[in-house]
Amino acid sequence: IGLLIAIAAFLVSDLIFGQETPEGTVIGQMGHIFTLSIGGLSFLITGLIGFFFIKEKPISELPPKRKFLVELKEIINIEQFKANKEFFKIVLALTIFRTGISTIMPFLFIWIFALGLSTVELLVAVLVGFVILFLITSLLGKLADKHGRRKFIPISIVIISIGIILAPLVKIGNATNYPLVVFILPFMLIAVLGLATPMNAWSQDLIPEDKRGKYFGILNIIFTISQIIGSIVGGLVATYFLIAGLVPESFVFVFAPIFFLGSIPLFLRVKETLVKE
Repeated sequence: IGLLIAIAAFLVSDLIFGQETPEGTVIGQMGHIFTLSIGGLSFLITGLIGFFFIKEKPISELPPKRKFLVELKEIINIEQFKANKEFFKIVLALTIFRTGISTIMPFLFIWIFALGLSTVELLVAVLVGFVILFLITSLLGKLADKHGRRKFIPISIVIISIGIILAPLVKIGNATNYPLVVFILPFMLIAVLGLATPMNAWSQDLIPEDKRGKYFGILNIIFTISQIIGSIVGGLVATYFLIAGLVPESFVFVFAPIFFLGSIPLFLRVKETLVKE
């Protein structure tokens, strides 16, 4: 939801404050103040909500603080690795999957604006995508809690891959297929945001109860690694895979599903954590 609000705010800023130049539309100073103010206000509200409503355990109930090197040695300890091997399996699967996302993200806005659509058309497409994303995310969350984490992730990955791989066909020459844009955008949003619901639930199930902070840190490091790999792959693809008549950045959407589909066998090797009574 936060990402969609940010996209909508950016499009509104472009609509209100955009200035036409020979190089294209440029958002002026007031547009930047508008979007940055929304971002700053969001951080402020989030911080206040967290400060007043999120309860922490008393310091007396927390485990004793240990030195960083001691914690690091424990993580790379082979016995710890064996004891939490299912967690590290899903870490590897998530790394591959999120590398596909990071292949797309640096070029998503470049590709969107290269389509030559009006701001209103883009807002409508985002709104449709938001509604579908909300429904699918809610459905995936319920299915994951009822039938298991592993069962629906592979088929969901296959479906979003089929949708995303159609992206190069959105604009051929000067003609943009707007209905296809509206059709494809929900697949992109589900890949970036929707599948996070069952994947996060699954990975959190596998984190040791008394070491959540440490293992969440590992997940954050892995997400950073996937961003580096994905952005490099996306940059190479956008630079060297060019076909006349198609948007140059389109082919990152063809390569991203390679990572998505490649993560499926890894997800299938991770233990199901939902135990039916």
